[in-house]
Amino acid sequence: MSEWHAWKPKMPFGQVPVLEVDGKMLAQTAAIDHYCAAITGVLPEDPLTLADAEQAYCFIADIWEPIGATMNKQYDPTASEEEKTAAWDDLVKPDGVFKQKMALLDKFLVGCH
Repeated sequence: MSEWHAWKPKMPFGQVPVLEVDGKMLAQTAAIDHYCAAITGVLPEDPLTLADAEQAYCFIADIWEPIGATMNKQYDPTASEEEKTAAWDDLVKPDGVFKQKMALLDKFLVGCH
């Protein structure tokens, strides 16, 4: 942890992930993902196909939000066991945001075939 305190001020937004390329620090997961996709040639050339891929990427990021919030609560040393359990229960409830988003993703993926 003490090493992080030395590195944190050098990070573009004071957080990770960061990818260093030729001395430039590139931050944020999406920016790093897009950079890697561009340099490896996996981005579609057709603008509509690219937009289709981007909307799926962004929606998956939306799906990750409730998962990330739940995981953060699980590792929060100040959170009580009741708060941790409530966060998990909220994530997995049948009518919850996560389940709704997963249903939408299923619908989208079925429509792709």
